[in-house]
Amino acid sequence: MRWAQAAAALAGCCLLGGTGAADPTCDQGILNKDQTACCPLECTTCGGPGCNALPGGAEACCTSAVLNSGRQCSVDDAPCAVAAAPAPAGEVERALKKHVNVRRATDIGVLPGPKMSYKERQKAYDVKFDSILLYVDVRNLNFNMLRPYFKANKKVQLVIEFGDTFPNILKKKYDKRLRVFGKKAREAGEQVTLRLLHEFNGSWYKWCVYAPNTGNTMANFKQAYKHVVNVLRKTKADFKFQFSYAMRNGLKPGSLTERYDTPAADFYKGLENYVDEVMVSTYNLCGAKDFTGSNMSFTKLFRPWYDQFVAMTKKKPKGIGVAEMGSTGNCGGPGSKVQWITEAWDALIGTFPKVTTFNWFFEDKPQNKRDWDLKTKAEIKAFHNGYDKFKSKTTPIKPPSKPGKGNKRYVQRKNRDVRRRQDVPVEV
Repeated sequence: MRWAQAAAALAGCCLLGGTGAADPTCDQGILNKDQTACCPLECTTCGGPGCNALPGGAEACCTSAVLNSGRQCSVDDAPCAVAAAPAPAGEVERALKKHVNVRRATDIGVLPGPKMSYKERQKAYDVKFDSILLYVDVRNLNFNMLRPYFKANKKVQLVIEFGDTFPNILKKKYDKRLRVFGKKAREAGEQVTLRLLHEFNGSWYKWCVYAPNTGNTMANFKQAYKHVVNVLRKTKADFKFQFSYAMRNGLKPGSLTERYDTPAADFYKGLENYVDEVMVSTYNLCGAKDFTGSNMSFTKLFRPWYDQFVAMTKKKPKGIGVAEMGSTGNCGGPGSKVQWITEAWDALIGTFPKVTTFNWFFEDKPQNKRDWDLKTKAEIKAFHNGYDKFKSKTTPIKPPSKPGKGNKRYVQRKNRDVRRRQDVPVEV
């Protein structure tokens, strides 16, 4: 970690490039595949396998290191992070007029954290969440924990944490628990949205593809995921399945900065029939223990993933969502927490109209300097205002009711017509 921080601090004077001039569109460098990072020309390529062996090493030529360096192409030359292109003037406004694109049924979820219940947060922020986000160890899986939320007319998104490797999951260690849970869910007649093996593209959980010394591979990840879905589906319960990525791929063995460049589609290929929603956690990590970059907007963080999701679900449409979202309050200046919250709500209205599910994460992780909770009046106000605006712009508009026997005006008009006919003289 100290080495990584030192590298970031020296980035301005010691990395390849060196003109010192801003290069916002990377005209003087090389863009990586998803156009989020700009590497010096000396690298010959930006990111990808073997980038650490190119001239300048990982710090200048590997995507993850460049994005974590804190260098922004708006003020620095390569290596630097390329800001997401702003929406053309009027684009959001035009999108808002197309109700078919922006107005849609959405599911706003919350992980309330230990400090306040979801009911207390609803009251404090004057909002109404659609669903509750819960995490449970598979060994403690019990349908009864969900009943209070269904009774309160809340949807449930349940993240099942296996705490184990793919080879062990494939040994059917947890099948009985899953079957019992599915049986109870079927008997209750409630729909439960399940998130399995979440953040599988990382390296920090035992169920991550890149977790060291686990025997995990891309192949047995897909086998394990299919196995769990099949066990649950056989119970005939009403389940939906979320396929949830981490915002950053896992670290390569022995590296503090270099991450795998595996695209989202590689994990998804072959699992299309086992997924209902694709999603990714999206956090502004400025000032967090394991992050050396500056504030990054929701749009900049989410855009590369959104574009991948839209492309890979084009043939078989799926829901698109944000698994978890939030911002630290560690860094001031442009993009600070209040601004981040406001921009996120706005982006979810018109910039990312295919998003139908997103979850605000309000549990702090103080050991990692991740303060996701809302702590100031300004933060709460930004959240409330953003919620109100989102609801007003995206809630589907009900078409006028058609005339019919159940329509009050129709009945009144019919009665009036009958009375008029009775007043007309009739010849006999």
